[in-house]
Amino acid sequence: RDEITALWKQFKARNLNEEEQKLATAYEEKRAIYVKDGLMAASAALLQGDYMAAAKINGTVVQPAYQNAKAAADALREYYAKTGRGLYETAQADFQWSTRLMIALVVLVILLIAGFAYVLGRSITRPIGHAVGVAERVAAGQLDNRIEVVGNDEAAVLMGALQRMQGELKFKQTRIDALNFEIARLKRWRFGSS
Repeated sequence: RDEITALWKQFKARNLNEEEQKLATAYEEKRAIYVKDGLMAASAALLQGDYMAAAKINGTVVQPAYQNAKAAADALREYYAKTGRGLYETAQADFQWSTRLMIALVVLVILLIAGFAYVLGRSITRPIGHAVGVAERVAAGQLDNRIEVVGNDEAAVLMGALQRMQGELKFKQTRIDALNFEIARLKRWRFGSS
């Protein structure tokens, strides 16, 4: 009994809303009748050896008072079960919403990363692709390509190197063509005058 009383005082020390207060007061009143008018009276009759009075108190006071106190306790318990269920459902809904939000954010971040990677990749592969095209045309002997060097990144350095290489090859090709022309002229002169 003392343990229950201590727990009850601890419970009542909490901030109770109006409904909790009403249910708690009803339980407290019915428990007081059960303990004071029922258990304590029956206990006193037993201590005096009046077993008939104790049995009568048990049948007329203790049992009905117990049922009333139990009903009041059940009403309080049902109130907490109902409000707990509502809180749980609200928490579940919040959790599901948070989960959906996190999934949406993860998808958004992945899309942003993919977009950034695509743009970055294109900014690298497009100039390299252009440089490969120029190199292939130079390798095929086309030495009059228009090579633009834009920026100062690695692709621009590569384009600058290709531009210089093309210039050098064009210069050497022009020198070779001039030397071939001179050799042919000398051959004609040498074989033409003999």
